[in-house]
Amino acid sequence: MELKSNKKTFSYSDWLTKLKSMVDAKQINLLTMADLKDCDKISKNIPNVVIRHDLDMQTGNIFKVNYDIDTARKLLNILYAEKALGLVSTTYIQRYFVIPDNDFSNQFVFALKNFESDGFEIGYHINDMCEAELQLKGNPINDIIMCGEILYHDHITELQKVFNIRTASAHGYGKRYVEPNNLTIEHQLKHDDEVSGFKNIVISLINKGISVAYHTDSFMFTDYNTTFDPITMLDNLKANVCGTVCIFLFHPQLYDITS
Repeated sequence: MELKSNKKTFSYSDWLTKLKSMVDAKQINLLTMADLKDCDKISKNIPNVVIRHDLDMQTGNIFKVNYDIDTARKLLNILYAEKALGLVSTTYIQRYFVIPDNDFSNQFVFALKNFESDGFEIGYHINDMCEAELQLKGNPINDIIMCGEILYHDHITELQKVFNIRTASAHGYGKRYVEPNNLTIEHQLKHDDEVSGFKNIVISLINKGISVAYHTDSFMFTDYNTTFDPITMLDNLKANVCGTVCIFLFHPQLYDITS
């Protein structure tokens, strides 16, 4: 499982093997995002790591393109690799991957539910404000926000019938996303809500004096961080202050699955 860019090649399989050895040696406490809602699960003696996967999909596509099915298959391969090593992770899915009633989506949901029963977390990747903007393009901003909030409520209710969703994260971070956007919804999800927003969980930890670091493979394709090296980052965790939380975000669609 490799990610190749014009800057470097990164092997996710090698990274998992390194992480597994550190977990077994009790050098790392592996958690899910939902675990971070309970400070009792956060180790004060060793660094804490969360593996996060974002399953992205273009708004409006409902399994009509091979690209999306390929992305879902890549995610399953990654999750199977993690499970084989006794590791767990958090995956944020957009509703389009699981709602259509077809053979592949039904098999995909079945597989994700099995992972969930094994301790993996399935969260919601919010894309409702983008969908509202498409539906109400040219309408007043307040109307778009209201539509996005209604869509979120309907969609999260729908998905909670399938998965035990405890955290949610917006699709699309960064300054290029102007208000209103999916973060507009995520910001409303407090850290102690039934479904908590990713950023509010992080802010809650920081307010409690817990240091949080966030790394993403998206940096492999940017000019502002060419030193992204997850394996070295794991080594560096040994020197970090005990009790820190480090979240690693990986996007399945970027990886070439060879095993």
